[in-house]
Amino acid sequence: FVNIVTNIINILDGRVYVFDNEKFAYDSINSNTNLKNFCTKLYNISKNDKEISNSFSSNLYSLINGNKLYECLIEILFYIILEFKQPIYVEDINATPEQQLEAVNAAYDAFKKIIDAEARGADFNEIKDIFTPDSVKAEREKYNEDKTSFITTNKTSGIKEVNVKDVAATFYDISFTNGTVEIGVMLEYNDSNKGVIEPMIATFLGRNEGEDANNNDTQIIRMQYVDGKWLVSYSGENRIAENNWFML
Repeated sequence: FVNIVTNIINILDGRVYVFDNEKFAYDSINSNTNLKNFCTKLYNISKNDKEISNSFSSNLYSLINGNKLYECLIEILFYIILEFKQPIYVEDINATPEQQLEAVNAAYDAFKKIIDAEARGADFNEIKDIFTPDSVKAEREKYNEDKTSFITTNKTSGIKEVNVKDVAATFYDISFTNGTVEIGVMLEYNDSNKGVIEPMIATFLGRNEGEDANNNDTQIIRMQYVDGKWLVSYSGENRIAENNWFML
């Protein structure tokens, strides 16, 4: 597999590498910045794919953080080739540029509404109508869990200010799911946020607030066309990065 991974690096770096020593090859692969960025992007996609298990995504995260990029890429290749069951794609299903744009705009608007509602500590029912009926139960649970990262819910610790910027929303794919046309939209963005810490912990650490998250993130939001409008069937995971310094 070293040759396969090396060829991928050749493409990412735009140059040709020839390694005459296996250990040197592994060390070079594991320290390659472009490969790490590539693996991170694939990890971000995996954690937002409802068909991929949390344990698989967590394993990728651990391998990336441990700079075991060779192992990480092999895990990804094995999964794609041997395990991953592709959704049913129908060749004659097409979306016009206008329909794609509608889905992309609807996904971005939904993303903003979810983040805004979480930050205010709003009840899920306020945004319930942006989701497909089949997704409401799972999305409610996810929403209620995510909003506990915010000060408005926890009261004494959590995120108090969110800044999402440099957002790029693009058409990702189209499929036929449960008899309904579904479009995937990829959101790439930077999020930074400020939060407050538990008073006792703040005293112990000698700090009480600051800005610690400045992350580039990727989310896949899936949109279904239901009764003449685009609704969210899946909204991604961990939309805003948690700052461990203010969480218990």
